[in-house]
Amino acid sequence: MKKLYSLLAMCLLINISIAAQDKTINIATAGALGKMLTETEMQSITSIKVTGNINAADAATLAKMSRENKLAGIDLSEALWVAETKDPVLDNPEEYFLPMIAILGKPMDPDGFTYEEETMGHTRDPKSVPGFWMFQTHKTLFPLTGYMNGWEGTIDEAVLKSYNVDWIRSQQVRSWIESMGYVYSSTRDDGDDIFYNQSTKVWAMLHYTPYNSSDFPGIHFSLLTYEY
Repeated sequence: MKKLYSLLAMCLLINISIAAQDKTINIATAGALGKMLTETEMQSITSIKVTGNINAADAATLAKMSRENKLAGIDLSEALWVAETKDPVLDNPEEYFLPMIAILGKPMDPDGFTYEEETMGHTRDPKSVPGFWMFQTHKTLFPLTGYMNGWEGTIDEAVLKSYNVDWIRSQQVRSWIESMGYVYSSTRDDGDDIFYNQSTKVWAMLHYTPYNSSDFPGIHFSLLTYEY
């Protein structure tokens, strides 16, 4: 019986050791850490050593693991920080514009604000449907803008959509949002960053991971608080 207890105790110690063991990972391409770790690893790793090439995206992954899971030890002594030589977002100020945020909370117009959008040179997108009006902007940074009608019959969201998540993650877009008075509030479980404008009482969300095949990265504006 004592041997059985000893064996069980040994197995338990081995399992604990495996569950809490350090993780060493080499990143060949900076920014890939989030794709190299499984969801289980992200939740269970307590200490990690990262070698190879890292950038801001890898740092964000480690920060999220430390903030939300069990990661307590981070060793970057053998990692090489790879700085972006050029921000991926265009410098053309014409690429930066806001959707019609003033209509948030108001009833949806029967034509989906087509007239107002056309005055900005935008055209209604063929995929536009009642309840979610989308318009083609003919811009590179934000090729789509749209308005979502909530269950209560008023506009819940005004959105800017991009095809490139790197643009939405860029410091230029973040600085643009902050220059309008939006202050970082939190990061959601899915990684999207939430901001709040105290003056206008409008929330903004930098949306990185599409919900489905018809969704795109972008910026969402709403009077309603985005869930964490």
